[in-house]
Parts: sequence; structure tokens; C-alpha cells
Amino acid sequence: MISVAGFKAPELAKFLLEKHRILTVAIVTAGEYEGLRITPNVFTTLEEIDTFGDVMEGVIKKGKLA
Repeated sequence: MISVAGFKAPELAKFLLEKHRILTVAIVTAGEYEGLRITPNVFTTLEEIDTFGDVMEGVIKKGKLA
């Protein structure tokens, strides 16, 4: 699971899906934690994993969804 300070998990999941076709699951529990479940599959390519990493790095560096 991953969380990024300053971002709500559902908003980040929606951004990843709509802009980059990256499917994640937002997990929000009452007061305990909030984040995205990232579940690669045996068919997930290294390129797809790199894309996820690049997109998340961009989000973290920019501090906004763009």
C-alpha cells in the first residue's frame, strides 16, 4: 500500500485510472490509514511498473495531480 501526503486516496486512484489507465484500489479506514493498494499481476510488464513509478514520482515532485 502507498499513500502520498496531501492527496486523498480516492482522488489519486481516479487520476491514475483516468489519465494513465493505471488501476489501483483506494483504501480508506476510519482514522487508521488511507492509501492505494497496488497489485501487479503476473502479466504486468516491467514497462507498466516503470510507468507507475514515473507517474507517482511526478505527482510527488509536483505536489498536484496534473
